[in-house]
Amino acid sequence: MATRGESRAARPEALAEARATLAAERRRVAALALFSRRMSHDMSNFVTVVRTYAELVLADLPPEGTAYADVREIRRAADAMIQYLHGIVRFARTTAAVPASLVLDQAVAEAVNSSVFGGRVRVQLASDARVRVDEALLTDSVNELIANACEASATDSFVQVRTWNENLTESIVDGGLPIEAGRWTVLEIADEGPGFAKEVESDALDPFVTTKHAVRGAGFGLSLARTAALSGGGQMIIEAANVAVPGTRVRMWLPVVGEQGARSLTTAGTLRSAG
Repeated sequence: MATRGESRAARPEALAEARATLAAERRRVAALALFSRRMSHDMSNFVTVVRTYAELVLADLPPEGTAYADVREIRRAADAMIQYLHGIVRFARTTAAVPASLVLDQAVAEAVNSSVFGGRVRVQLASDARVRVDEALLTDSVNELIANACEASATDSFVQVRTWNENLTESIVDGGLPIEAGRWTVLEIADEGPGFAKEVESDALDPFVTTKHAVRGAGFGLSLARTAALSGGGQMIIEAANVAVPGTRVRMWLPVVGEQGARSLTTAGTLRSAG
């Protein structure tokens, strides 16, 4: 991939491999969304029956008995499954995303302001470019990525949210995916955590993949962000933590549309480090 501070075009064979990877990735995303839509419908019907009967049984049991506590746990588990299914439905509906033209910096700023973790976020927005992306999906994605980053980091650390522009005169490969020549704006969310566990690193972008055990860690945040980027004709890349670059960096590349904003584009292919 193009490393920070380096400007270079991808080798033809690397670019061809990256394009094939992207085509396969798009097919996988579509198949996973279809599976999720069908599975969530059937599971929702089942879990609704379980919860309904749990409520009926609880109404007939004395609250002080052990049976009451057991059935209440069944209801709690059903509620947790319903919440999990809501995440599946959100992911399944991403195939119906409706991209629209918007100013990325403005949309990102509004998403950060709506995040419950906003106090731990440091923002550096330097794009001012218009992109085409589903705004609701982008907001969900930014909030999920910020939440993931905060939960992966120490409570006294900060998450960096940055945007900048890239004017690529030649195609490059970033994180194994092709970034074609043209005008792009980049949204990066970086944390100071330990990165992904080795056993999930290769599957981190898939839905249902998570290292957490609570419902909030249902494994949809990265999938939502990837679909938001793909819906806008872009890409999403994960740069895992390493010795040179601590923490995990998630980059969304989105093509610039329409007239450029007040800030000028940077020179070809340079991934700039945080200031």
